[in-house]
Amino acid sequence: AYLAWVRVQPCVACAEYGCDPHHEPPRSHGDWHDHLTVPLCRRCHDRRHAEGAGPFWKSCAAEPDLLTAGLRARYLEAYGDDEPPF
Repeated sequence: AYLAWVRVQPCVACAEYGCDPHHEPPRSHGDWHDHLTVPLCRRCHDRRHAEGAGPFWKSCAAEPDLLTAGLRARYLEAYGDDEPPF
């Protein structure tokens, strides 16, 4: 349910819609959870993987830990543990 909600949020890098949930840190790094995702459009998602975390997030002037925490808080405030209506 949470990943479906992340998919309909605007990209945190460019504000476009039609996003992929990007795990930050990526799942390949081991310690990951679905609540540690941010919405990234396909272009920004590809760019994040190509550039790496440091350069990508610096170019966006964003902190992924704060983004994931803020998104999770918005979701829980709106839906709690319930399924979102989509």
